[in-house]
Amino acid sequence: MISAIIIINLLLAVSIALTKLAYDNLAATVYYCERLQAFYLAEAGLNIGKNQLDLDPNWNSPGKTISFEAGNANIIREKNKNKLYSYGTYKRALVILQYDLYAKKWEEL
Repeated sequence: MISAIIIINLLLAVSIALTKLAYDNLAATVYYCERLQAFYLAEAGLNIGKNQLDLDPNWNSPGKTISFEAGNANIIREKNKNKLYSYGTYKRALVILQYDLYAKKWEEL
């Protein structure tokens, strides 16, 4: 009788641990997908900002928000600076990208 109770408790502990592991993996996957969506929104914002600069090299913006169906991209170019910033937001995720106008390279901040 005692050994049956011990076995049931062990099985219960293992099932609780596996449930927590599965939940944690699901939460990590959901956040990864949200972050990836925010990255693509930030990248779209950089492309919109680069197109604006092609049309008007003196263009600057303290913060231009572009709304998409999936989320938002905000574009920032300070006056007389050689950096263009874009950040994408989607649900809980935020990704900030910086584009160097002289080096023609971007990096994630």
